[in-house]
Amino acid sequence: MVQRTGLERFALAGVDFGAATAIAFAVDYPEMVSHLLLINPWVSGARNLAIPDARVATSLRPESDREWDLMTRLMGSVVTSFGDSNLGRQLADAVQRSTTSANLAAYFASSRQINLANLLPRIAVPTLVIQEPAFPFASFDLAREVAAGIREPSS
Repeated sequence: MVQRTGLERFALAGVDFGAATAIAFAVDYPEMVSHLLLINPWVSGARNLAIPDARVATSLRPESDREWDLMTRLMGSVVTSFGDSNLGRQLADAVQRSTTSANLAAYFASSRQINLANLLPRIAVPTLVIQEPAFPFASFDLAREVAAGIREPSS
């Protein structure tokens, strides 16, 4: 897809799970990435999903449509810190339209297996790591662990 844009190099950003994908891309295609921006990144999917809000939101196993609706509304509310019920419902609707409860559970199970520790030292581009305090599925310690694992790019 990137080749279709015609860009030879570009800055790449990734948020949360997308940060893991951005890290892998930057390691595999360093000639294409000029800079890397990681927002709410983590090294270990298991540690990330052990954050209290994430642990509760990902541990539910709905057995009916009503429970699936409740679970996705809970996830949307947690993401918005219960401060924007309209946006929380929009997020819940997006989850319901894009996946099933079984597929989401499989996604979380697979995500727990991700470990980026061996990729971090191989990042060869200038990288900025940001932890957004308001995001409930992130932690400063996990972001700091990512930053500590990245070596200085060679000039």
